[in-house]
Amino acid sequence: MSRVLIVEDAEVIAQGMARHLGAAGFDPVWVGNGDQGLARLRYEQPDVCVLDLMLPRLGGWKLLETVRGARTIKLMGAAQSRRVRWLDHLVGQINGGLRLHKLGLVLLTSSALLLGVDGVLTADLPPEEAEPFLAALRPHGLDPIFLLAPTTAEGRIGTICKVASGFVYYVSVKGVTGAATLDVEAVRSQVARLRSHTGLPVGVGFGIKDGPSAAAVAQVADAVIVGSALVRRIEELRDDPDTLLAQISGFVDELRRAIDGAC
Repeated sequence: MSRVLIVEDAEVIAQGMARHLGAAGFDPVWVGNGDQGLARLRYEQPDVCVLDLMLPRLGGWKLLETVRGARTIKLMGAAQSRRVRWLDHLVGQINGGLRLHKLGLVLLTSSALLLGVDGVLTADLPPEEAEPFLAALRPHGLDPIFLLAPTTAEGRIGTICKVASGFVYYVSVKGVTGAATLDVEAVRSQVARLRSHTGLPVGVGFGIKDGPSAAAVAQVADAVIVGSALVRRIEELRDDPDTLLAQISGFVDELRRAIDGAC
Protein backbone atom coordinates (compact mmCIF):
# COMPACT_ATOMS: atom_id res chain seq x y z
CA MET A 1 0.00 0.00 0.00
CA SER A 2 1.42 3.41 -1.03
CA ARG A 3 1.79 5.89 1.83
CA VAL A 4 0.80 9.48 0.99
CA LEU A 5 1.83 12.50 3.10
CA ILE A 6 -0.70 15.37 2.70
CA VAL A 7 0.52 18.86 3.67
CA GLU A 8 -2.61 21.02 3.80
CA ASP A 9 -3.69 23.58 6.41
CA ALA A 10 -7.44 23.37 5.73
CA GLU A 11 -8.65 20.47 7.87
CA VAL A 12 -11.89 19.78 5.99
CA ILE A 13 -10.02 19.58 2.67
CA ALA A 14 -7.25 17.39 4.08
CA GLN A 15 -9.67 15.01 5.79
CA GLY A 16 -11.77 14.74 2.63
CA MET A 17 -8.66 13.94 0.59
CA ALA A 18 -7.61 11.36 3.16
CA ARG A 19 -11.02 9.64 3.04
CA HIS A 20 -10.96 9.41 -0.73
CA LEU A 21 -7.35 8.24 -0.80
CA GLY A 22 -8.07 5.57 1.80
CA ALA A 23 -11.07 4.33 -0.16
CA ALA A 24 -8.87 4.13 -3.27
CA GLY A 25 -6.32 1.91 -1.56
CA PHE A 26 -3.75 4.49 -0.41
CA ASP A 27 -2.45 5.03 3.13
CA PRO A 28 -2.81 8.80 3.79
CA VAL A 29 -1.18 10.83 6.57
CA TRP A 30 -2.09 14.51 7.06
CA VAL A 31 -0.11 17.42 8.56
CA GLY A 32 -1.02 21.09 8.65
CA ASN A 33 2.23 22.89 7.76
CA GLY A 34 5.75 22.53 6.42
CA ASP A 35 7.49 22.05 9.77
CA GLN A 36 5.15 19.22 10.73
CA GLY A 37 5.56 17.78 7.26
CA LEU A 38 9.33 17.75 7.53
CA ALA A 39 9.15 15.87 10.84
CA ARG A 40 6.65 13.32 9.53
CA LEU A 41 8.60 12.95 6.31
CA ARG A 42 11.56 11.54 8.19
CA TYR A 43 9.36 9.32 10.35
CA GLU A 44 6.78 8.07 7.82
CA GLN A 45 9.03 7.72 4.75
CA PRO A 46 6.07 8.19 2.36
CA ASP A 47 5.99 7.11 -1.26
CA VAL A 48 4.24 10.34 -2.34
CA CYS A 49 4.05 13.82 -0.84
CA VAL A 50 1.08 16.05 -1.75
CA LEU A 51 1.90 19.70 -1.13
CA ASP A 52 -0.49 22.64 -1.15
CA LEU A 53 0.95 24.99 -3.80
CA MET A 54 0.47 27.85 -1.32
CA LEU A 55 3.43 26.27 0.46
CA PRO A 56 5.34 29.50 1.21
CA ARG A 57 2.41 30.58 3.38
CA LEU A 58 2.68 27.26 5.21
CA GLY A 59 6.41 27.72 5.86
CA GLY A 60 7.26 24.74 3.70
CA TRP A 61 10.22 25.69 1.50
CA LYS A 62 12.55 23.40 3.45
CA LEU A 63 10.07 20.57 3.09
CA LEU A 64 9.80 21.19 -0.65
CA GLU A 65 13.59 21.17 -1.04
CA THR A 66 13.84 17.95 0.99
CA VAL A 67 11.14 16.17 -1.02
CA ARG A 68 12.64 17.26 -4.33
CA GLY A 69 16.04 16.05 -3.17
CA ALA A 70 14.70 12.64 -2.15
CA ARG A 71 14.56 10.71 -5.40
CA THR A 72 12.46 7.95 -3.82
CA ILE A 73 9.55 10.32 -2.98
CA LYS A 74 7.17 11.40 -5.73
CA LEU A 75 5.89 14.95 -5.52
CA MET A 76 2.44 16.28 -6.36
CA GLY A 77 0.93 19.72 -5.95
CA ALA A 78 -2.69 20.55 -5.11
CA ALA A 79 -3.82 24.15 -5.51
CA GLN A 80 -7.09 25.49 -4.16
CA SER A 81 -8.27 29.10 -4.22
CA ARG A 82 -9.76 29.52 -0.76
CA ARG A 83 -11.09 32.98 -1.51
CA VAL A 84 -13.41 31.96 -4.33
CA ARG A 85 -13.75 28.33 -3.23
CA TRP A 86 -13.16 26.48 -6.46
CA LEU A 87 -10.53 24.08 -7.63
CA ASP A 88 -7.87 25.94 -9.57
CA HIS A 89 -5.74 23.10 -10.81
CA LEU A 90 -3.96 19.94 -9.87
CA VAL A 91 -0.42 19.38 -11.02
CA GLY A 92 1.53 16.12 -11.02
CA GLN A 93 5.32 16.25 -11.09
CA ILE A 94 7.96 13.52 -11.54
CA ASN A 95 7.33 10.30 -13.45
CA GLY A 96 5.12 8.18 -11.26
CA GLY A 97 3.53 5.71 -13.65
CA LEU A 98 -0.07 4.49 -13.46
CA ARG A 99 -0.21 4.48 -9.65
CA LEU A 100 0.65 8.17 -9.43
CA HIS A 101 -1.82 8.92 -12.24
CA LYS A 102 -4.54 7.21 -10.22
CA LEU A 103 -3.54 9.22 -7.16
CA GLY A 104 -3.87 12.46 -9.13
CA LEU A 105 -7.40 11.57 -10.22
CA VAL A 106 -8.43 10.70 -6.67
CA LEU A 107 -7.06 14.02 -5.39
CA LEU A 108 -8.75 15.92 -8.21
CA THR A 109 -12.19 14.46 -7.58
CA SER A 110 -11.97 14.71 -3.79
CA SER A 111 -10.81 18.35 -3.91
CA ALA A 112 -13.47 19.23 -6.47
CA LEU A 113 -16.24 17.72 -4.36
CA LEU A 114 -15.05 19.43 -1.19
CA LEU A 115 -14.84 22.81 -2.89
CA GLY A 116 -18.21 22.60 -4.64
CA VAL A 117 -16.93 22.25 -8.20
CA ASP A 118 -19.49 21.12 -10.80
CA GLY A 119 -17.22 20.36 -13.76
CA VAL A 120 -13.66 20.23 -15.02
CA LEU A 121 -12.54 21.93 -18.24
CA THR A 122 -10.45 19.44 -20.21
CA ALA A 123 -8.68 21.79 -22.59
CA ASP A 124 -5.83 19.47 -23.61
CA LEU A 125 -7.42 16.05 -23.16
CA PRO A 126 -8.50 14.25 -26.34
CA PRO A 127 -11.61 12.07 -25.88
CA GLU A 128 -9.71 9.01 -27.10
CA GLU A 129 -7.49 9.23 -24.01
CA ALA A 130 -10.11 10.43 -21.54
CA GLU A 131 -11.61 7.19 -20.20
CA PRO A 132 -9.63 7.00 -16.89
CA PHE A 133 -10.42 10.66 -16.29
CA LEU A 134 -14.11 10.21 -17.11
CA ALA A 135 -14.31 7.10 -14.92
CA ALA A 136 -12.99 9.16 -11.99
CA LEU A 137 -15.49 11.98 -12.52
CA ARG A 138 -18.72 10.11 -13.33
CA PRO A 139 -19.39 8.47 -9.92
CA HIS A 140 -19.26 11.91 -8.29
CA GLY A 141 -21.48 13.73 -10.77
CA LEU A 142 -18.62 15.93 -12.04
CA ASP A 143 -18.94 17.07 -15.64
CA PRO A 144 -16.05 16.92 -18.13
CA ILE A 145 -16.16 20.03 -20.32
CA PHE A 146 -14.61 19.53 -23.77
CA LEU A 147 -13.65 22.18 -26.32
CA LEU A 148 -14.79 22.29 -29.96
CA ALA A 149 -13.35 24.61 -32.61
CA PRO A 150 -14.34 25.90 -36.06
CA THR A 151 -11.87 23.40 -37.52
CA THR A 152 -13.27 20.36 -35.65
CA ALA A 153 -14.35 17.69 -38.17
CA GLU A 154 -17.95 16.44 -38.20
CA GLY A 155 -17.05 12.94 -37.03
CA ARG A 156 -14.95 14.26 -34.20
CA ILE A 157 -17.75 16.55 -33.02
CA GLY A 158 -19.90 13.45 -32.56
CA THR A 159 -17.11 11.65 -30.67
CA ILE A 160 -16.60 14.56 -28.29
CA CYS A 161 -20.31 15.17 -27.70
CA LYS A 162 -20.82 11.52 -26.74
CA VAL A 163 -18.41 11.79 -23.79
CA ALA A 164 -19.13 15.40 -22.79
CA SER A 165 -21.57 16.43 -20.08
CA GLY A 166 -22.64 19.67 -18.43
CA PHE A 167 -22.10 21.75 -21.56
CA VAL A 168 -19.77 21.91 -24.55
CA TYR A 169 -17.41 24.84 -25.03
CA TYR A 170 -17.24 26.21 -28.57
CA VAL A 171 -14.07 28.16 -29.34
CA SER A 172 -15.44 30.76 -31.74
CA VAL A 173 -12.17 32.12 -33.15
CA LYS A 174 -8.50 31.20 -33.38
CA GLY A 175 -6.40 32.88 -30.71
CA VAL A 176 -7.13 33.62 -27.04
CA THR A 177 -10.39 34.63 -25.38
CA GLY A 178 -11.34 38.25 -25.92
CA ALA A 179 -8.41 38.91 -28.26
CA ALA A 180 -9.71 38.29 -31.80
CA THR A 181 -12.46 39.45 -34.13
CA LEU A 182 -15.80 37.73 -33.64
CA ASP A 183 -17.96 36.67 -36.59
CA VAL A 184 -21.40 36.25 -35.04
CA GLU A 185 -23.03 34.77 -38.14
CA ALA A 186 -20.31 32.13 -38.34
CA VAL A 187 -20.87 31.39 -34.65
CA ARG A 188 -24.61 31.06 -35.25
CA SER A 189 -23.99 28.51 -38.00
CA GLN A 190 -21.49 26.50 -35.93
CA VAL A 191 -23.72 26.44 -32.84
CA ALA A 192 -26.58 25.05 -34.97
CA ARG A 193 -24.15 22.42 -36.26
CA LEU A 194 -23.19 21.43 -32.72
CA ARG A 195 -26.82 21.23 -31.62
CA SER A 196 -27.42 18.63 -34.31
CA HIS A 197 -25.00 16.40 -32.38
CA THR A 198 -25.95 17.07 -28.77
CA GLY A 199 -28.72 18.26 -26.50
CA LEU A 200 -26.17 19.76 -24.10
CA PRO A 201 -26.02 23.55 -23.69
CA VAL A 202 -23.43 25.21 -25.94
CA GLY A 203 -21.19 27.85 -24.36
CA VAL A 204 -19.24 30.17 -26.66
CA GLY A 205 -15.94 31.80 -25.77
CA PHE A 206 -13.06 33.65 -27.47
CA GLY A 207 -13.55 37.02 -29.13
CA ILE A 208 -15.97 38.34 -26.48
CA LYS A 209 -14.50 41.55 -25.11
CA ASP A 210 -17.37 43.94 -24.29
CA GLY A 211 -21.12 44.30 -23.85
CA PRO A 212 -22.07 44.35 -27.55
CA SER A 213 -20.10 41.20 -28.37
CA ALA A 214 -21.51 39.45 -25.30
CA ALA A 215 -25.05 40.42 -26.33
CA ALA A 216 -24.50 39.19 -29.88
CA VAL A 217 -23.27 35.78 -28.68
CA ALA A 218 -26.07 35.52 -26.10
CA GLN A 219 -28.60 35.59 -28.95
CA VAL A 220 -27.18 32.41 -30.52
CA ALA A 221 -25.61 30.44 -27.63
CA ASP A 222 -26.66 29.07 -24.26
CA ALA A 223 -23.70 30.58 -22.36
CA VAL A 224 -21.24 33.43 -22.90
CA ILE A 225 -17.67 32.73 -21.74
CA VAL A 226 -15.32 35.65 -21.02
CA GLY A 227 -11.70 35.10 -19.97
CA SER A 228 -8.91 37.22 -21.44
CA ALA A 229 -10.89 40.47 -21.34
CA LEU A 230 -11.03 40.09 -17.55
CA VAL A 231 -7.43 38.91 -17.21
CA ARG A 232 -6.20 41.88 -19.27
CA ARG A 233 -7.93 44.35 -16.94
CA ILE A 234 -6.53 42.61 -13.88
CA GLU A 235 -3.02 42.73 -15.35
CA GLU A 236 -3.31 46.44 -16.15
CA LEU A 237 -4.57 47.39 -12.68
CA ARG A 238 -2.87 44.81 -10.46
CA ASP A 239 -1.02 47.54 -8.51
CA ASP A 240 -4.22 49.50 -7.81
CA PRO A 241 -6.61 47.07 -6.06
CA ASP A 242 -9.35 49.63 -5.37
CA THR A 243 -9.55 50.74 -9.00
CA LEU A 244 -9.23 47.11 -10.09
CA LEU A 245 -12.26 46.07 -8.07
CA ALA A 246 -14.33 48.96 -9.40
CA GLN A 247 -13.28 48.31 -13.01
CA ILE A 248 -13.93 44.56 -12.85
CA SER A 249 -17.28 45.05 -11.13
CA GLY A 250 -18.29 47.61 -13.74
CA PHE A 251 -17.17 45.39 -16.63
CA VAL A 252 -19.02 42.34 -15.33
CA ASP A 253 -22.12 44.47 -14.75
CA GLU A 254 -21.86 45.70 -18.37
CA LEU A 255 -21.68 42.10 -19.62
CA ARG A 256 -24.58 41.01 -17.41
CA ARG A 257 -26.87 43.83 -18.55
CA ALA A 258 -25.96 43.25 -22.21
CA ILE A 259 -26.67 39.51 -21.99
CA ASP A 260 -29.94 40.03 -20.10
CA GLY A 261 -31.05 42.59 -22.67
CA ALA A 262 -30.32 40.21 -25.54
CA CYS A 263 -32.13 37.17 -24.15
